[in-house]
Amino acid sequence: RGYPRSDFSMAFTVAGGTLQYFDVTFLPIVVDGRVDGVFGIAKNISSRVEIQKQQRIMQRSLEASSNAVVIFDVRKSGCPIDYVNPAFTQITGYSAAEVRARSLEFLIGENTEKVDVDFIRAAVDEQRPASITIRSYRKNGTPFWNQLFLSPVSDDGEVTHFIAVMNDISEKKEQDQELAYQATHDVLTGLANRSLFVDRLHHDFQLARRHNKLMAVLFIDLDEFKPINDTLGH
Repeated sequence: RGYPRSDFSMAFTVAGGTLQYFDVTFLPIVVDGRVDGVFGIAKNISSRVEIQKQQRIMQRSLEASSNAVVIFDVRKSGCPIDYVNPAFTQITGYSAAEVRARSLEFLIGENTEKVDVDFIRAAVDEQRPASITIRSYRKNGTPFWNQLFLSPVSDDGEVTHFIAVMNDISEKKEQDQELAYQATHDVLTGLANRSLFVDRLHHDFQLARRHNKLMAVLFIDLDEFKPINDTLGH
């Protein structure tokens, strides 16, 4: 009859206080039909256990991140997506199943600047990190400002993947645009103010000087306008 082997894993602390992990196999030693002893094989798997532990920590960190994370394979045509985290779905509306094996360029829309797209493609082709703010589009077609960071991932010196970290900064972008508008326009009328006029005037002076052209500036005085400023404010 056959005699079963026994396989199991165990961990114990060795000299110096280090915890070590082992895969252990016990094989029966049979003599004259009787089990006369046991032959044991122990394989130290501490390195493998540590790598698996780090991978689990990394996986949980990616799943918990508030930033969208995308990993795509640059060895294949179209750089298909291998992984997206839950934050990507929350920001874009696309599930992991919908985007896997697709190119990240499906987030590009009609108002996405071509120069921005070319910048990203060049970074991937040249296998270098890059950072850019680009207009992207959600699954429902609504645009959002995408703060995008790209980093190459190497394996034995060969770049095999890129990791893209995305952050929806639409609200901040709108606030910045509103602040810039308020700084250059009159709050009451919405007309350009003196600050914007001086900025445009300086730009046009530089342009005229560069092309050896003349530029005229006309100042118009409005009679009886001072009482309006005095009573209603500039």
